[in-house]
Amino acid sequence: MRYYPRILVLSGVLGLVGGCLAQTERQVNVNWQADQEQIKSLAVLEFDWTPPKVKAPPRVSSAHLAEAGVVFADWVTSELMGLNRYSIRERAEIRKVVAEHDLQLADLVAKGDYRRIGKLSGVDALVVGTVAAANVVVSRPVANVQASFTCRCVSTRTGDVMWSIGGDKSVTLTTGLSHWGRILVKELVRELNRKLAHPPADRPAKKPP
Repeated sequence: MRYYPRILVLSGVLGLVGGCLAQTERQVNVNWQADQEQIKSLAVLEFDWTPPKVKAPPRVSSAHLAEAGVVFADWVTSELMGLNRYSIRERAEIRKVVAEHDLQLADLVAKGDYRRIGKLSGVDALVVGTVAAANVVVSRPVANVQASFTCRCVSTRTGDVMWSIGGDKSVTLTTGLSHWGRILVKELVRELNRKLAHPPADRPAKKPP
């Protein structure tokens, strides 16, 4: 997994160091009607990501995180591993197992055929997601960093969404640039872990297996 993402510069040069003003929106949801304890193993698939087509005006530089779908998926994988709650399979292993049956992982994901992926790979759930923004816009001396993604954990047995996390972080910097997407992922997974560890006393009855 890659934990040191590249910034692809579209125009101009980013060379800032120091303070910032950040705004964050977060959503963490857990499906308490489903039995969360049944999810023992999972795989985090590459997130959907379409690089922005931006034509920056004069004296404005713009950039985006190269391969943001892979990078955010790797960040989520790393944070979920730190919970010591799930056994996590590598995407490459899942892709290899699926290919051995003359199938393409991307095709099965596009069809939403998560049950088949689970049957072939043996994982209890898949985490799929979308990166909406991984961009930097610079108009000296100010830079605006936008990181936004959502992902959900889907049971390969029932098709139920077990949990979902997502958020937006917008950071205005006058003297600094950092990996704000990774910080956003950390915040969301930390909140997910807190909710999973403390289910509500009045949660609905679990769905029968």
